[in-house]
Amino acid sequence: MTHRNRQAVSMLELIISVTILGIICAAAVPRLQESIDGQNIEASSRQFFTELQHCRSLAMRENRRIRITPTIGSLAFQLRRYSSTGTLLSTETLNLSSEDSPPATISFFSAPPKTHLEINHRGEVSNPSGVTTGLISGSIAIIRFQSGSRVRTFQISPSLAPLP
Repeated sequence: MTHRNRQAVSMLELIISVTILGIICAAAVPRLQESIDGQNIEASSRQFFTELQHCRSLAMRENRRIRITPTIGSLAFQLRRYSSTGTLLSTETLNLSSEDSPPATISFFSAPPKTHLEINHRGEVSNPSGVTTGLISGSIAIIRFQSGSRVRTFQISPSLAPLP
């Protein structure tokens, strides 16, 4: 009869291995959450800018002026439709968030000197007048998205596209 050498893991070795694994996992969790927050911001901002483009085509199709006011603290905006004479026709709130995952929210919006964007029947976005502090050349507004502790700021061009 031959006996095979069997090596058992001592309790001390097991405790050390589990401790090292725990330290590695504890270091990875914040990075994973940061990555998820970054993906939430990217997805939410893409969705928001897609909706802005949709509003622009809506203004041209309906041949009317539309005012867009982002809602701070959520991923939503108020959409107001106006007649050619400037009479308010309808107001609706569009919520872009879904129940599947917590999205990034809008934490700041500024279109100096207003708190909204306005699109006319030709698809032109009203240019800001007055103080334009913080705006880079070729932009009309600043919008900031936040998810967890991660924040990303975009500037909006007159074509309603994001600028870095």
